[in-house]
Amino acid sequence: PALFFNGPDDYKRLVERDDIDFVYTATPWPYHTPVALAAMRAGKHAASEVPIASSVEDCWELAETSEKTRKHCLMMENCCYGNSELTVLRMVREGVFGTLLHGEAAYLHDLREILFEDRDEGLWRRIPHTKRNANFYPTHGLGPVAQYMSLARTEDTFGRLVSFSSLARARALYAKANFPPDHKWNQATFRAGDINTSIVTTALGRTIVVQWDENSPRPYSRHNLI
Repeated sequence: PALFFNGPDDYKRLVERDDIDFVYTATPWPYHTPVALAAMRAGKHAASEVPIASSVEDCWELAETSEKTRKHCLMMENCCYGNSELTVLRMVREGVFGTLLHGEAAYLHDLREILFEDRDEGLWRRIPHTKRNANFYPTHGLGPVAQYMSLARTEDTFGRLVSFSSLARARALYAKANFPPDHKWNQATFRAGDINTSIVTTALGRTIVVQWDENSPRPYSRHNLI
């Protein structure tokens, strides 16, 4: 394969190639939006791993660039296509549940060991935890529920949202237990709460609870309920 490693902006050289028509990025998060924008502006369709953007402004720029360039822009949410999610989706479409009133979704995954590694995802995935207080991975759970409710595909769509985070304790405790007192991770301030819980209402009055927790010693779950 051709390699592009002349600095972090070398994707700009890649997207200018005339022998490709689709660019898929699985880079660290900060590059998802820039790579997708560069691809569309170079006349290529774009797809990204989650999250494709980390701000409302980035979301609008992606949407407007897609419309202006007439190029597809996709976020590849693989968890929409798990066996249980597709089973429930088929049941919804066959009317098994009747009128849909409420959904619950989550991404519960103890990632503390990965977050504190000085390799692979650990090099970049922990950084947002020190900068923002948010749900960093909402769509693993929310994507399937949005499909069940056909949000933005019918007369219903997302309406209002309220979001709350717990105290931030687990990452500091993990660092204290696993690194020397003077280590950089024992000097860091973790701004993101350990658990984030959001409540969404739709335009038609349906409700969705979304939860995120990458910091607690608990079993993995995407809590798929409709």
